[in-house]
Amino acid sequence: MSPIVPYRSDIQERRRLREERERNHGDWIAHVRSNVAELRSGTDRIDTLYWIGKAYFGSLVEARGSSPEERIRNLFRYEESLIAAALAGMRGTLCRNDVPEPSEIISSAGSGQEYRVALPFLAGMEELEPEAVLRLSDKQVRQALAFRYGSPALRLGQQGSTWYRTLLDRCPETVADVLVRCVASILRSGKHDYSIVHQLLGEDHARVARHAAMPLLRGFPLRCTAAQLQNLDDLLHAAHRYADRRSFLGLIADKLSRPSMTVAQRVHWLAMGVIVLPHSYLDPLSDFVGRTERRLSHLAEFLRSAGPTVDELEVPALKYYISVLGSTLGRWFSHDSDVLATESASVAPCVYRMIQRLAALPDPEASAALDELATDEALSSWKLNLATARDRQRVVRRDALYRHSQRRPDLRDLARWSTREPG
Repeated sequence: MSPIVPYRSDIQERRRLREERERNHGDWIAHVRSNVAELRSGTDRIDTLYWIGKAYFGSLVEARGSSPEERIRNLFRYEESLIAAALAGMRGTLCRNDVPEPSEIISSAGSGQEYRVALPFLAGMEELEPEAVLRLSDKQVRQALAFRYGSPALRLGQQGSTWYRTLLDRCPETVADVLVRCVASILRSGKHDYSIVHQLLGEDHARVARHAAMPLLRGFPLRCTAAQLQNLDDLLHAAHRYADRRSFLGLIADKLSRPSMTVAQRVHWLAMGVIVLPHSYLDPLSDFVGRTERRLSHLAEFLRSAGPTVDELEVPALKYYISVLGSTLGRWFSHDSDVLATESASVAPCVYRMIQRLAALPDPEASAALDELATDEALSSWKLNLATARDRQRVVRRDALYRHSQRRPDLRDLARWSTREPG
């Protein structure tokens, strides 16, 4: 039997399905046209508004296009009266009586429940000018934020939303309050959410982070899941950047006093303590982690999340991390566990960055640390990197000493010389 026959049959089947979709699409448009007044006012059936919302945000095959406007035009086959009515209907959704209360939307964030009214509601928010956003009621603002935070699918493509940027700028306390409530609901359910919490590290969310990071850390579950640790790290770094330092230190001490905290989470809190107050937390971290590979793995996980914050570490902490993680990497590379091998490959750049950081410091303590590390047999796999860093640091230190010796006298020098007794 020729293979051409089923191929032709397949073409015919695809054509039949395409024609059926076209008929269904046409019937749907005819139905919408017969209820255009309700559509324009935003009081049409939720199902109708839901499909228009899906088209608006680009998740409907029948409505292709690179922008919401283009997708809506394709959805209604360029029928201008329906296009205008649909966009007006999205805005009208904000005033519907059947939109859930903000507290109800927030409570459902942890369960993953999605409301069909959410898409048209958020599409209506997208259609508002900044001035109109600021005229919304507090309830409408909270509904929009709760819908945005309540479902990962609804956050896609909304990072640059004008309405959201307006609220970040003009109402950061309200944004923070809804964000805290939604994330707390998600965490209480044993789930996690990377995108919401990670936003707090951005400069555009700085004012929100000042209000949100500490409350979320205070309520963070002591016995969190492994997946929730990434949320913890983002919150710790956000608090380090934007929270009051004294309050943050008090919270770190309070959390570490809780005996029920998981081992993994304790490592992360101690590691943040080393960044904020190294002389108080470096020894406790070293004692707790020891040479236990699983605890070292948790430490490596935290340091991977630290990014540029690693550059804030002082010499004793840099020396400790290079020593304990650098000597462990060789064992991880040869370990039977694929997980440990993956972790070793991802933490190696962090160790390298710490070595480069030591090399850039002109302090005598950095010189002594590199001298000791370069001769440590346990760091043989890093020998070349450490020797190169030691040579570079010597140049940095020599240049710094030279610049200091060539420094022109300033007013403080003149005042000091003028008070010297002759002799």
